[in-house]
Amino acid sequence: MHSKNTSPTPQKKPKTWFQTAKSKLLNENCSITKEEPIDYAILALLSLLSAFTRLYQIGKRSSVTWDESHFGKFGAFYINHTFYHDVHPPLAKMLVSLAEAVAGHNGTFEFKGKYPEYLNFTLMRMQIAGYGILIIPMAYLTLLNLGVSRKYSLLGAWFVLFDNALCLMSRFILLDAPLFFFTAASLLSLVKFQKYKTMPFSKPWWTWLFLTGVSLGCVTSSKWVGLFCVALAGLYTIEDLFDLLDFKPSFSLKTYTYHWLARILGLIVIPVVIYMISFKIHFDLLYKSGAGDKRLPIQYQASLDGNLHQLQQGGLAYGSNSSIYAINETPIFLNPNKSRFPKGTKNHRVTGFRNNLPGDSWIIEPTHPLGEDRGIVYLKNGDLIKLRSHFLNHTLLFNINLHKKKPEMGEVHVFNKTGLTVPDIGSDVWRIHIIEERMVSGPIEDSKDKIWPVSTVVAFENVRSDCFLRGTNDVISNYGRNIHRIICEKAPHMKEYIEKSKGNHLLPKKFGEGYQWIFVFHKHNKMSDKSIKIVTKKPSFFKLFVFINQLMFKTNNGLIPDPDRYKVIESSPISWPFLIYPMRAVSWDAKSIKYYEIGNPILWWASGFCALTFPFLVVIWHIIAKRHDPLNKNKFKPTKAALFDIFWNGSVSAHSKLAQKDHYPLIKDEKIDSTMNNSSDVSFDSLSQTKECLSSSGVYGMLGCKLLFVGWALHYLPSFLMGRVTYIHHYLPALYFGLLLVAYELDYFTRLVGRKWLPTWDIYELNHKM
Repeated sequence: MHSKNTSPTPQKKPKTWFQTAKSKLLNENCSITKEEPIDYAILALLSLLSAFTRLYQIGKRSSVTWDESHFGKFGAFYINHTFYHDVHPPLAKMLVSLAEAVAGHNGTFEFKGKYPEYLNFTLMRMQIAGYGILIIPMAYLTLLNLGVSRKYSLLGAWFVLFDNALCLMSRFILLDAPLFFFTAASLLSLVKFQKYKTMPFSKPWWTWLFLTGVSLGCVTSSKWVGLFCVALAGLYTIEDLFDLLDFKPSFSLKTYTYHWLARILGLIVIPVVIYMISFKIHFDLLYKSGAGDKRLPIQYQASLDGNLHQLQQGGLAYGSNSSIYAINETPIFLNPNKSRFPKGTKNHRVTGFRNNLPGDSWIIEPTHPLGEDRGIVYLKNGDLIKLRSHFLNHTLLFNINLHKKKPEMGEVHVFNKTGLTVPDIGSDVWRIHIIEERMVSGPIEDSKDKIWPVSTVVAFENVRSDCFLRGTNDVISNYGRNIHRIICEKAPHMKEYIEKSKGNHLLPKKFGEGYQWIFVFHKHNKMSDKSIKIVTKKPSFFKLFVFINQLMFKTNNGLIPDPDRYKVIESSPISWPFLIYPMRAVSWDAKSIKYYEIGNPILWWASGFCALTFPFLVVIWHIIAKRHDPLNKNKFKPTKAALFDIFWNGSVSAHSKLAQKDHYPLIKDEKIDSTMNNSSDVSFDSLSQTKECLSSSGVYGMLGCKLLFVGWALHYLPSFLMGRVTYIHHYLPALYFGLLLVAYELDYFTRLVGRKWLPTWDIYELNHKM
C-alpha cells in the first residue's frame, strides 16, 4: 500500500478588514445591468407619491402667486404673438405658454390679482408641476445606473421627493420645474451613456449619447444655469477621451478619432442646434409689435406687425424733423446733450443715448437757402446737409482738435451758428451716403433715388475733415451708464470705397458697426398727414440671435442688488447649504394663503456636509490606497497619470502589478489577484476589459460620487462670482446633485464597512476564554 501524502496544505493568510471590504464592493455582476420588474414597480410608486406631493391642493390659492406674475405674462405674449424681452432663453417660457393654451387662456389676462373664472389656472399649474413630478423617478434611475443598491437608490429618490423647497417650486407657474426636469434628464442620460462605454458605437451607446445632447440643449434653452450641466458633461468627456488615449497594441487612432467626432456631434452640435431652434421658434411666434420690442434694433421693430415706425409721411427732405439712430452693438440715438465740454470750445457735447428722448430730433437743413417756391426737395445720395438740433437750436459740427490722444478721431459737438446765406463747406457740413435700402413693402419704386426713414441705412461724412460720424460702445463714465461717446473717425478704406462706388449704393459689410445710421420718427410740415406704410426686411436670424443673447447677458448683469435696501427675500450663496435664510414666497397678510420656501433641514445639512467634505474624503482614500499597496514594499513609484487617477476617481484599491504597464490603478478581487499571481504576464486587453467591466457596473472607484460632487460644485460655486441678485431657490439644482450624493455615499460606505459583528467586540468571551 502506498501511503498518502499527508503533508499539510499551506494555509491562506487571513484577509484584513480592508481586503474583505473590497470583496464586498466587487460582489457585483460586471455585465450591463438592466432594470428588473421590481424597479418598474418602484418607479410607479415613486411617481404616484410625487404626484400627490406636487398636486395636493395645488389650486387652493386662486390668485397670482409670486413670480407667476412674470412668467405667466411671458406665456401670454406667445398667445398674443407680441414681442417681449427677458433675461432667460425661451424654451421653458414656451412650455408655460403651452400650458396656458391648454388651460384655455385667451391672452387677455395680465397675471395680476385673482385669476379670471374662464381660466383654469389649476390645470396650468398641474402641467408645470408634471416636470417636477418626473425628477423623482429619474433620481432613482440615476442612482441605480451608478451602481447604487436598490434600497439606497430608493432612499435617494425619497430625499428628492420629500424636500420642501423642491416641492414648492414645482407647484406654481414658474421656470424652475422645467429646469429641474431637464437637469435631471441631462444627468440620467450622461450616466446611461457612460454605462455603455464598454459597447462603443452600439445602438444603446448612440441612443444615450444623443439623448444627452438633447437634454443639454433643452436645459440650456430653459435657463443659462443649464450651462453648468454642459460643463459637467464636458469634463466627463475630456476625462473619458483621456482614458481612451493609450498605447496598447489594440489602440487604433482611427477608432479614437471616431470617438471624438461622435462626441462633438452628440454633445456640442446637437445642444447648439436645439438652443438655436428654440430662438427660431421664439422669433417666429412673436411677430407683432409690443412693449418689449423697444430694446430691439429699429430695423427689426419696423418689421413687426403694428409697429409705429412703419407709418411715415414719406421720404426724407430738407426741413424734415427726425431722430437719428446708430446701428451698433448697443443701438443709440444721436443726442444733443445739455452738458458742455469742460475744455476747448466749451460747446454742447453730442452723445449717444439708448432711449429716444423728445429732444433728440434733428432738422435737416441745406447748406444754402432753397427758396420758398421750391416746394419739397427730397434728399438723395451724396447730398450736402446740416443737422440742427430741434432741442438746442444748434448745428452739429466736428472739431478734430478735441481728441489729442488719437488725431484720427475727434468728438462731435453743436454750436449756435445758424442761418447761413452763402454756401459754406465747413466743419458743420455733412455728405450723406446711402449704404443699403431695406424696404420690402411700401413705395419701392421711389426707394432707389430717395432716402426713406427706417428703411434706408446711411453714413455721414464730414466734408472738411473727411471723417465719418460714428456711435461707439464707449460709455462716458462721468455722464451715466447709458451715455455713449459720439466721434468722427477717419476711415481711408471707406473713403476709397465710396469713390469707387460712383454713386451706387454701398455694401454695408464695408462699414463697421456704428458708422451706419437710420432716420426714425420723420415729420415734415409740407407733407401730407396721410401715412405711408414702410415695412423693412428683418435682420438675419443669426444676427438677431447674437444680438438678443448679448442683450440677455447685459440685462442679467444689470440685476444687481441694492446695498442700501433691506433684503427681505434675497440671500447670499454662503448661507444656502446651511438653510439660514428661507424665503417667503407671498405676502403675509392675515387672510391670504401663505407659502414659505424652506427645505428639509436634515437633508440640506447632510448634502452640504457630504459635498463640502468630499475633497477631504478623496485625499483620505488616496492615503489608504498608498498604505495598503503591496508594491510599496518594492518602493514602486506610480506615474503621474496613476496619481491623478487615484485622486480623481478616488480608488480604494492598491495598484496592480500591471500598473507599471497600464499606468492606471485597478480594483482587485480574489479572482483578479489569483490571475496576476499565477501568471507572469497578463495582456493589456484583459486588464482594460476588467477595468471597463468594473466601471460599467458602477464599482470602479467612486465614479458616481465624483460625478455628483462635480455637478454640485458646478451649480453652486459659480454663484459666488455672480454680481446679480441671488435667492435661495438658485441653489435647488445644486441641491439635487447633493441629495443624490448623500444616498451614494451612504450606500458606498455601508457596503465598504458592512454590518458584521467583529470578534474583537466580544469582550466577555475573550476575557474568560478557557
